[in-house]
Amino acid sequence: MSKATVPQFATDSFVMRGITFHLQEISIDRYDELLKQCTETVEINGVDVERTNEDLLLRLVTLDTLVEPKLSAAQIRAQGVRFVRTLEAKVRTLNFGTEPTTAAKAGDAPVEAVDAGNAAGG
Repeated sequence: MSKATVPQFATDSFVMRGITFHLQEISIDRYDELLKQCTETVEINGVDVERTNEDLLLRLVTLDTLVEPKLSAAQIRAQGVRFVRTLEAKVRTLNFGTEPTTAAKAGDAPVEAVDAGNAAGG
C-alpha cells in the first residue's frame, strides 16, 4: 500500500481555561454524512435549492473532532460564546485548513496514484 493511500488524520492539542483539548481531523466520509444531515431541499421561487445549516454542521463536526474531553452537544451549548467560538475556530483550522505541502525536487519519483477501486476496498 502506497503512502498516499494510508489514512492519515491531523491532530491538534491546546489548553483553554485550564483544560487540555485533543482534536483529530475527521474523515471525508464522516464529513459527507454530517453534511447530509445538515442539508435540506427547499423550494425558492419554484426552484428546488439545497440549503445547508452551516452552524449545525460546524457543531456536529466539532463533536466528532473533539477526542478529549469528550463533550456532549448539551455540554457545548451550555458554554459561553467565546469558549464555543474558540473551540470551533480550532476545529475549522484542523478540518478545513490547507494541508501543508512542499515543492517536489527535480528527480523525485511521483507518488503512485490512488486507484478508485482499491481506495473503496474493491
